[in-house]
Amino acid sequence: MILEQVNPAGRVITIDVTDITEEARQLPVVQRKVDFLVGSSTDPAIVAEVKKRVAGGRVLVILDSLHTRDHVLGELRAYAPLVDVGSYLIVQDTGLWRPVRDHPEGWASDAVDAFLAENDAFESDGSRERFWLTNCPQSWLKRVR
Repeated sequence: MILEQVNPAGRVITIDVTDITEEARQLPVVQRKVDFLVGSSTDPAIVAEVKKRVAGGRVLVILDSLHTRDHVLGELRAYAPLVDVGSYLIVQDTGLWRPVRDHPEGWASDAVDAFLAENDAFESDGSRERFWLTNCPQSWLKRVR
């Protein structure tokens, strides 16, 4: 509903491996604003479909699927080219469990570290982390070039 006020022409594209959207699809605002894609966010066919749908528009990406290092790094690499200079690529749950224990597959925060090390077009924008406690530390990635 906020999107309608801020950007009447804006759309949300949501991707999930399972379609559990029957109830949501009944809402008028969802019918007007949301496109549902079913599949893996790193599947080349899904990435291509997203690219097609956002062509010519201003893009902000929020990643919130499988939180393992390799999956998130694959998402970052796939969707980074879609993000406009001055816009953001946001990785959810980078603070999830990291201080508590290691994970054999690595965490989303490990993917952010690796992505920033290989890609100088993005910088972590701490100014977006307004609260002391967040699920997304250092994961508001602003496209700067």
